[in-house]
Amino acid sequence: MFRFTLSVLQLLRTRHLFRDGVLLFIHLTVLVPSPIFPQPNPCPVTWGPTVQISNTTSSAFVPKLTVVGDTVHVIYSTGSIFYRRSTDRGKSWSAQVQLVPVDSINPQIWNRPFVASGSNLCFVWANRASPSGDERGIKIRRSTDGGTTWLEPQYVLLNQPPFLVWSVRMMATHGNTIYLAARRNVSGGYTQTFLTRSQNGGATWDSARQITSVPTEFQSWDIAASARGVHIVYEQNVQPSRREVGIFSSTDRGETWNSGQILSTIDSFAGWVPQVAADDSGNVFVCWSDAKYGSIGGFAGTVLLRRSITNGQSWLAEVRVSTLPSARFSSLSQGGNFVHVVWDDERNGFQDGTIQYRGSSDGGGAWCDEQVLGGPLRRALDASIASTKIRTYVVWSSDRSTPGDTAHVFVRSSDRITGANANTSILAPFQGGRLHQNYPNPFNSTTTISYELPISGVVSLALIDLLGRKTELIAHQHHGPGMHSYILNASDLPTGVYFILLDFEGRKGARSILLLR
Repeated sequence: MFRFTLSVLQLLRTRHLFRDGVLLFIHLTVLVPSPIFPQPNPCPVTWGPTVQISNTTSSAFVPKLTVVGDTVHVIYSTGSIFYRRSTDRGKSWSAQVQLVPVDSINPQIWNRPFVASGSNLCFVWANRASPSGDERGIKIRRSTDGGTTWLEPQYVLLNQPPFLVWSVRMMATHGNTIYLAARRNVSGGYTQTFLTRSQNGGATWDSARQITSVPTEFQSWDIAASARGVHIVYEQNVQPSRREVGIFSSTDRGETWNSGQILSTIDSFAGWVPQVAADDSGNVFVCWSDAKYGSIGGFAGTVLLRRSITNGQSWLAEVRVSTLPSARFSSLSQGGNFVHVVWDDERNGFQDGTIQYRGSSDGGGAWCDEQVLGGPLRRALDASIASTKIRTYVVWSSDRSTPGDTAHVFVRSSDRITGANANTSILAPFQGGRLHQNYPNPFNSTTTISYELPISGVVSLALIDLLGRKTELIAHQHHGPGMHSYILNASDLPTGVYFILLDFEGRKGARSILLLR
């Protein structure tokens, strides 16, 4: 008999005996890491120094970036659009290239107008007949050699009466397929969202198809694509002057779309500017700013996040990412089991705005403490984030000295994502299937346990305490193959660390969970 700490009890499958209520271990086969007491979640990113990458005489704003391997591509606006790239993970940068002259564009480049698909780069904008004229449609400029040279611009979408202008442009890519969604304003203050698709890296495009059947009071904001589907997030007026956040999804590469679903709580508080990320395992993440937990004014609120592990069919409960109701616009990225969120923050006032970051290494269950990446010497804003499974990059704009100074674009990159080599899966595998980390974790009273089965069979889920005692047999039933979930109600249990043990036809898996009151 011996006393043990949680580091000893981190097991997946053991042969064990009980004596006097104490668990004796005979054979330990697989370790499952977990802390014995509630501890801050280690931040998955260690950040390098801040580097200025714009060198224009005019102020540079609204930078956007995309990453392919070790190459980072950045665009930003001065009224014209400029481009720079780094092929050595942000250590050095190419000469500044003007992609679009100032007299042909709407300089606003919000949303996601810039993507990379292998060596193909695509940037879209709304083209004008003259600096003060109407927008004729959406143009695209692309590179087929990773940004070394750029082809001449071409129109992708043209305006047709009685439609007015294309107001938002956003792109996503999976493999060699690029999806372009655009919001078109119509009379009466309504909008319609259209989608077009290129299956050859942007060389040619399909005819645009309308996603929304009738003009509605909603605004689409972001798009994500994976092998499992395409997702567009939007704001919609579900109550007078109150916008909520929702999502459209397609599982056939944009051919057909569901009717959409609201993700934010329908209440008297607004949610705005949602962002979305998705992966080939069926994980979909959506974050947005919301005033339900207070607001310091304007567009400031709390960054909230929801996750689906079923490719958008069902959603886990929302999580508060930012700690104060001072977040404006957020940006989201996801790679492997790592989720990263940055946002413009006004806790010190707009003129002293900062760029805040939080990261999660377990798919959004637990988050590291907030970190300040930019500011507060002078205002910092327009944050955008992109990541691979190995590294993360953030860009923003800031006038770093006195009011009225020229604003420049800055970048920070992670040296390496902690633990990226050790395990790049969100899931705890058991033979022939997968057991997900419960969500949320830590949790108060209820949490969702999800698992994936390769074939039909009987599943048993047991809740084990630190002494190895089976607190509860929480499920025992027959399931078919695929994804399943169970909501655990632990309202009658004390604070502490527990284990979920899964037995599927003799194949076992385990997860440590943390209940906090």
